[in-house]
Amino acid sequence: MIADKAEPRLRLNTMRLPKAAEVLASQIKAEIISGKYPEGAMLPPETEMATQLNLSRPTVREALRLLESEGLVSIRPGPRGGPRVERPSSNTVTRSLTTLFQYERVSLAALLEARRAIEPACARVAAARAQDQDISALKDSIKRMRGNLTDDGQFWTENANFHVALAEAGSNPVLNTLMISLRELIYGFTAGLHIEPEERAETLTEHTAILKAIMARDADAAARAAEAHLGSFEMRLKQVFHDLDSVCLSGTTIPTNGKMGGE
Repeated sequence: MIADKAEPRLRLNTMRLPKAAEVLASQIKAEIISGKYPEGAMLPPETEMATQLNLSRPTVREALRLLESEGLVSIRPGPRGGPRVERPSSNTVTRSLTTLFQYERVSLAALLEARRAIEPACARVAAARAQDQDISALKDSIKRMRGNLTDDGQFWTENANFHVALAEAGSNPVLNTLMISLRELIYGFTAGLHIEPEERAETLTEHTAILKAIMARDADAAARAAEAHLGSFEMRLKQVFHDLDSVCLSGTTIPTNGKMGGE
């Protein structure tokens, strides 16, 4: 009599159980996001937390570092210090994006392309939603830029601030965070550049056109003005960098005494 062949057995996939530090970090994160632990609240010190939770100090320390990396807590040294609940900011996102984009060798051209896709939408939304304080912020930015047309550093700072104020005027937190991140990344390339007086005046005119469209509640005109401004800005950058695809976030620096305006 021939014995029956053994039935083939299925092979189960390996399970990865989360580390205790990850579980603890997720639990505290959920409590912070829910509002149970408000901004500014002091969590128990590392030693006390380990005792309360019956966990090792290295586990608690790792969990706190995970939360700190997400901008949810800050660790203050000293006897009166300890972990403090923080409100995450766009800086956390910008740092993470910068690291990722540096690793991926993202080009200036790619950053500008992303801004071309986002900023006209910001202008369109701003035209529909901007409040009096948003209009005032855009006006103030233009006023400060007009007063600093001879100062490279102040001009570029205010140029960047206008674009952030534009995003904020739309009251869309997603667009706002994306624009702040792009602003910081692009500003890293432009902060040391010299721009000729006539081109500064053109930038001022372009910003004013965007503002006027927003004040008129003309969404299409605001989007067109933003698109025109970004197109002019990229043309100016090409006079310095020539090939925007070859300029990457992997540590490339702006040319010393870099100038815009064909010089």
